[in-house]
This record gives sequence, C-alpha cells and structure tokens, in this order.
Amino acid sequence: MSLGNGGTLILKLAEPGIAASGEAFPDIRVVEIGEQGEPVDVYISQNGADWILVGSTISANSLDIDQPTNANTETYYKYVKLIDLPPVQSGAPYAGADIDAVVAIPRTGMEQKGPPSNSCSTPGQLEPESYAGNPVNFSIGNKSQREVDYTFPHGSLQFARTYNSLDGLWRHNHSTYLSFSQNDVRLTMADGRELFFSVSGSIVTSASKDLGVLTKSGTGWEFLSTSNERFTFNSTGQLTKWSTPQGAIQQLAYSGTKVTVTDNLGNTLSFTEDAAHQPLTLTASGVTFTYTYDSEKRLLSVTRSASGKSSQRIYHYEYTNNNALLSGVTDERGVRFSTWGYDDQGRPTSSEHTNGADRVTIKYDNDGSVAVTNEFGRVTKYSFQTIRGVRLISSIDGEPTPNCPNSNSTFTYDARGLLKTRTDAKGNLTTYDYNDRGLETSRTEASGTPQARTVTTEWHPTLFLKTKVTEPDRITTYQYDAQGRQTGQIVTPR
Repeated sequence: MSLGNGGTLILKLAEPGIAASGEAFPDIRVVEIGEQGEPVDVYISQNGADWILVGSTISANSLDIDQPTNANTETYYKYVKLIDLPPVQSGAPYAGADIDAVVAIPRTGMEQKGPPSNSCSTPGQLEPESYAGNPVNFSIGNKSQREVDYTFPHGSLQFARTYNSLDGLWRHNHSTYLSFSQNDVRLTMADGRELFFSVSGSIVTSASKDLGVLTKSGTGWEFLSTSNERFTFNSTGQLTKWSTPQGAIQQLAYSGTKVTVTDNLGNTLSFTEDAAHQPLTLTASGVTFTYTYDSEKRLLSVTRSASGKSSQRIYHYEYTNNNALLSGVTDERGVRFSTWGYDDQGRPTSSEHTNGADRVTIKYDNDGSVAVTNEFGRVTKYSFQTIRGVRLISSIDGEPTPNCPNSNSTFTYDARGLLKTRTDAKGNLTTYDYNDRGLETSRTEASGTPQARTVTTEWHPTLFLKTKVTEPDRITTYQYDAQGRQTGQIVTPR
C-alpha cells in the first residue's frame, strides 16, 4: 500500500476493531518491510470522521492506544489513517512510505498483557524477551501488572499503576524519584527498576552508559533516558518535570502528600500517596478514585466515583506463604477475569483469564532453564546465562511459530550483556558491535557468507538518536533540534 509523497491512506478494520484498553503493550502494529522505512503518522477513529493521533512510526513499529474518556468498558476503533511525512530535504527522489501491513489486536479487559504466549522477541528489539501470559517475566520469576485509572482524551497525561511481585507494591507512573547516600544516587523508576550512579563533585558516572545519563543541573538533577525522555528532579529528589522530544510536558507540584500534575495542554490531575508511593486518592475532571489497603499495605480495591455513581475493582492475594502475591483481579462487573498461580518460591507458574482462557504455564527447572507451555499446548524451553547479575536468554528450543520466530536459536553476549551474535534455526549468523554508550554501531546479517550485509549506525553525541545509517544501497542522515525533534532527513543512494 503506497501512500505516495505526503499521501494519506484510510483503512477500515474488521469487526470489532481495535480496543483501547490502557495496556502497556502494543495495540496496533504498522509494518513497512525494508531496512529503512519512511516516517508515518498514525491516527485512529471510531466513525471515520473524528481522528485521534496515536503517534508516529517508521519501518516496523508498534503503538499503544490508551483508554479514552475514562470509560470502564473498552472503546473500539474501526478506522486507521496513515499520513506520509516527507523528509525536509532529500538527496534522492522520494516516493513516500510503502506500507506492507497494519495489524490491530482486539483485547478484552483493561489489564496489561505481555507479548503473545511463547513470543521470543518484540520486532525491532535485539535481545529475545522473557515474557509470557499476562504478563510474567519468567527469567526472574516476576509478575507485573499495569492498570490505567484515568487518561485525558488529548495530550499525554494519564494516571496508571504498576504492581511488582518482587515487593508487592503498586507504584504509579508519576513516582520516579532520586534518593541519596554519601557518594551515590539511586534512581527508582515508576515501575520499580533501580539505576545506580556514583557522584564525585559535579561528575556523575554509572556502571553502564546504556541505561541513560544523570547530570547535575543547578541545585537539582536531570536524567535522560535511552528513549530520550527527560526527568527533572529538585534537590530532594522529587520529580518536578517530565518531557519528550515530541513536545509532551508534565509539571509536578507538591504540597505535603498531595501532588498535582499539569501537562502542556492544561490538563490537570491531583493525587495523594503513601510513603511507598502507593496512591491513596486521585481526582481528575470530576472523577475521583479511592484506593483501599489492608494493614499489610496490600491494595484491596479501587473505587471510581463520578456523577453520583461508583464502581469498584477488586484485587486478590490468596497465597498464604507469601500474601503479597497478586493472585487475581475482579473487574467492575464483578467478574474475575485474571488469575495467577505461584510456586513455593513466589515465582509465577500460571496465567489465565476467565474459564481458563489464554492459560499459560511456566516450569522452572533445577538447571536454571524454563519451560513455557502456551494456550495451544506448545512447549518452548529457554536457557540462560547471567552477565552482570542479569539473566539473559542463551538459547530457545521449540517449534517456530509466527509469534516465536527465534525458536531453535542461540544468542551470545559481550561483557556488558549486549547481544553479540544471534544464530537462527537455519544456521544464519548475525553479529553486532556497539559504542561505549551501548548503542549499536554495526550489524552484519548472514555474517561469513557471500550474502553478508552490513549496516553501520552513527549516533548523536549526547542524545540517544541516530544521525547516520549506512546500508549497502544508501546512506541516510538525520538532523534534530536541541530538544531532539527530527528536523530533516537526507537519503543518498550508493
């Protein structure tokens, strides 16, 4: 499907369409086959007339659609619009994007799901992934659950919570913060991940440059993530601002336990939280949420109230040997639609929906390998190696499927834990090289054969953005402004 230079393409999806369910994982995928795609804006619509911008994509990319207008039931979109974005400059004729596929994934419920069961990688990601079910990270035996309580219909502002079975807490998406010791700074992200930095005077260093960059900024701090998001903190470590190169900005103001967040479109929400950054109350546009905990700080329910009506979502913890483990969710209709099982070490062993739908089981073997059985009975075995304390998939043994193209593949890594080689079931070898920031600088497909194909990449000196990509048939250069927004693209045939 060729869009042409600056062209537009509108597609009507098969029923029921695509659901905006507030999930963390992709809802729609736009595929443009080829090493170098062209940028495209992606819009969605319920009626084919009123359009909502989802985001921009290039090559093969997946996008998340947030739940709009705070509905408790799913909103389905039946139309997708793609608009070609011509480069500002080009050294070669530009024909526009040529889209090969648009994939919509209908969903049920408002909980987060992982990639499809037994999926081994997300397209465009180098390392194979270790997720199954709804969702379980079987490399470390962790269950996470992300749920969106409120999303403004326009702009980037929303309020979401993420559960982590490693500590049993529900953190919200505005809870990123810094904490300090004598010569160290710990950055705790909203999903519970922790990054550590050493400080000597004004110099801040980290054990790994590929995790992002933390710098001192006046009396405060600024963190630049590998996705080019900027987090600004005050001198006590509180998050005061979040921004993206695309222009989204959120400002945070604190008054005791109350936090007010305002975005660049004027949307505002306010919430209170406990000492562990678990939400207590939320107010946004006339809608209020109350979060109820027991004496052990487990979230039991979330009550939503608006226009004199209320609904409640209930969370279950049914494992007596570890009563912080989330074992199920009952939705606002009173239907228990998610259930998880665990072993005696607190590792997730099963994931399913109502009446056993989408059931996935996980078996942890004594040799450290993991066997995952998906809802169709397919078994895939994963083996691991540990580098710098991180378990990385070293081999995948299982019948290849559309969701698991890496089956019967092996992987090696360098000392930093970066993927060094990938060998598929047919023996095809791909090799990778990186700079000192952990960014890919060279990739050779079919390495060691006459069909070998090498792609080299140069990067912005401070931002995590490509500035030049050299392929066998062309060279593409990119220009950006100071905020990291792309201002130009030049394609030169070789």
